Amino acid sequence: MLSFIHLSDIHFRNYSGDPYDIDEDLRNELIYDISHCLTKQIATVDGVLICGDIAFSGKAKEYEAATDFLDKICDSLKLDKSRIFCVPGNHDIDQSVTKGVLSVKLLQSKLESTETLVAYSEYLGQVFRNSQDAEMLYAPIACYNEKFAAQYGCSLVPDKLVWKQDIKLNDDYNLCLIGINSTIISNEEDRRSDGTERPMRIVSMQIPNRKDGTIYLSLCHHPPECWVDPEHKLITKMNERVAIQLYGHKHLQKIQKTEKGLIVGSGATHPSRFEAGWIPRYNWITLDLKLIERKTVLEIKIYSRVLDKMENKFEPDKTILNGKEYEEFTVNLMEQDSVNMDEAMLAVEQVVEPLTLSVHSWERDFIYSFMNLPFFCRQSILKKLKLDRLEDEGVKHIELLDNIICRAKEQNCVSQLLKELDTERERMGR
Repeated sequence: MLSFIHLSDIHFRNYSGDPYDIDEDLRNELIYDISHCLTKQIATVDGVLICGDIAFSGKAKEYEAATDFLDKICDSLKLDKSRIFCVPGNHDIDQSVTKGVLSVKLLQSKLESTETLVAYSEYLGQVFRNSQDAEMLYAPIACYNEKFAAQYGCSLVPDKLVWKQDIKLNDDYNLCLIGINSTIISNEEDRRSDGTERPMRIVSMQIPNRKDGTIYLSLCHHPPECWVDPEHKLITKMNERVAIQLYGHKHLQKIQKTEKGLIVGSGATHPSRFEAGWIPRYNWITLDLKLIERKTVLEIKIYSRVLDKMENKFEPDKTILNGKEYEEFTVNLMEQDSVNMDEAMLAVEQVVEPLTLSVHSWERDFIYSFMNLPFFCRQSILKKLKLDRLEDEGVKHIELLDNIICRAKEQNCVSQLLKELDTERERMGR
């Protein structure tokens, strides 16, 4: 069995954690709920899944507070701190970039103005084939990547529209976590003057191909009702191919059964206290493979948690759970042949396929430890092991992580790399 904590819309601010932060008690109660109540229901936790809006305005200090909070969750569960998985939300966009950098706004405007999925995909492909354009397009989430997501192996750098992580379920099935970036055109104009929201854009190649023995669990900030998808092609593919879809943004806790899986809205961990119906929520999720009538099924349990009316503690949200502690679902698993990419996917075929890491692997632990060292220590290790290249000049380490891992394997120096990393961590007292 695998189990996860599902959070979204935490909205850390610059003042989070100071003596006047009224949400400090809320966060303490959430950690208490996890360390005392969750552990009575679930033996072990395999990761924390965050569907965006970690920060409120995409600033470094907000991510420092978020990292500290997540460290406390991991410490309470004795969970490895590299087992956090995240995607950006619209509040993780640094709006000073979208407001102040004309080239960013022009790229976003051009993408938004495309009329069809194919046209959007073709133009996005052109942007990603040009490294300077790609860097500009991703500039609004640069702080999110560098100060937060990179340490967890979840950065969405210019050659990535998704990240993937594999977890072995048994000899026949892997669970593949996939993080989808729905914030590519997000900026300060997301909320229109009439109170409506601008639709966001995703593309077909962010949706995984069917693969035998692979069960997909997706993280995405904006739910399908926020996408430009007039013919419902994107949501049809998601419903057909992804067993569990996790979303945030709407601040609504919901569970929707589809023909082949579940759509789960997390609710908001830190909704604004000024919005109507301020109710902090989050979920626990367990996954297990069962044999029922000679058929393998995925058993999913959703434990929806909500802050009680006295704002004193978290408890089961029995209005969602039909009066129970959790809601249980089963998904039939059928081996299906991989399918070819459609026209929209072929239009961007030159976008690099992201490296799929195993959660329980040296690579993921390496990324967490490496990105938590100062730059000069990282650079020293790369030079010592000759893992740097001339073409790396001026390229950020978060954009080189996949290359560094591949080079270490090719040069048969993985054990030496990990040893050097441990030496630097001990020297730095980390």
